[in-house]
Amino acid sequence: MKKLIPLILIPLLQACGDAGSDTELPTIKAKSAYTCSQYNEYRIHGDKRSQSNIKNATIQQLDAIYTGNTLIEKYYQSLFSRNRQVNLNNMKDDIIYDMALDKKIDDICLNSTDSNLTDAITSAINKLYVEMSNQPQLATCQSYIENKISYKDILVKATEEKYYRIINPANKITHTQGYGEEFIETKLKESCSKSPQKRLWTIAEWVVSSYEFEISKKEDAQQKQEQEKARLKFELETYGVSLFKTGNADCRDYQTQYEKSQQPGEHQAQYKAALLSTLTDAGELLTPRQRVVFDKLLADNPEGFAAALLEATRSGHLGSSPCYKERKGERRKGVELKDAIESMDNIPAAIEPKPLTQNQLVPLGR
Repeated sequence: MKKLIPLILIPLLQACGDAGSDTELPTIKAKSAYTCSQYNEYRIHGDKRSQSNIKNATIQQLDAIYTGNTLIEKYYQSLFSRNRQVNLNNMKDDIIYDMALDKKIDDICLNSTDSNLTDAITSAINKLYVEMSNQPQLATCQSYIENKISYKDILVKATEEKYYRIINPANKITHTQGYGEEFIETKLKESCSKSPQKRLWTIAEWVVSSYEFEISKKEDAQQKQEQEKARLKFELETYGVSLFKTGNADCRDYQTQYEKSQQPGEHQAQYKAALLSTLTDAGELLTPRQRVVFDKLLADNPEGFAAALLEATRSGHLGSSPCYKERKGERRKGVELKDAIESMDNIPAAIEPKPLTQNQLVPLGR
């Protein structure tokens, strides 16, 4: 096998052999130091490193020639030049285009062993430019701008390949009010106009993914807004009125209503009024002698009484607390809250103790 020799850069004065065009790179007079025969020999022996080295050395020579502004030169500069910008975002596309170029060079060199590698690579790029311009997965955005490929062509190919990273977001956008298929086409055209030499497939995936994310964010925000609206409606209906009107007059609901009455906000006044209504209605469950004391305490210091009742609902342990006594039979509205009120120190017993009889006053041991 021949040794890989260093590339001798030939002076590039009058390097171009013809002017070329928008669809064909100009041939150059300054030839590579390597031929297809050498390229084939390295490939046959599996010497991929040497094969890659002579290809890259030849492309470096082409980089100094193809610096114009024709569409195909820009295509070359963006996709195959050794000076192209490479980053993590487009690395996958770089690999795809490099593999396509390698395959095309292999085909040309196998059929034309005497060709100079400069001519072989130039011919390979010219062929790829035409062949890939109609393939949705390999074309650049320039093909979309020139209407060689439509958005529907991309969808058809994505469906054939079962490429759901395009299919699913596209379906979401298409069936969302205010978006639709025309919206995608417009945004794809805008993105391609900014990056005509980017891979169309990648740009299409980015466009539909971006706007699917935008739609999802809006839907999440709307859902949260509706949930918050429903939560507020429930809380106002439950705790914004007397608990005795909703059938929730127990200790836990009283604790919740009290806490809401203490929280600053738009509805604090309503919760405060509702808490007072709950206390007033709770008094109806007391005996007359209890009611006299209850009414005075509530009238003198309603906020203080409400706070004291809150502590009463939290006192004791499971089984002994007035809010957690075991009861048999059907539960009655407000019975827990009534027990909590009766457990307060200032509230008298429901039934006044009877005076002791004469017999009960007899001293013990007589």
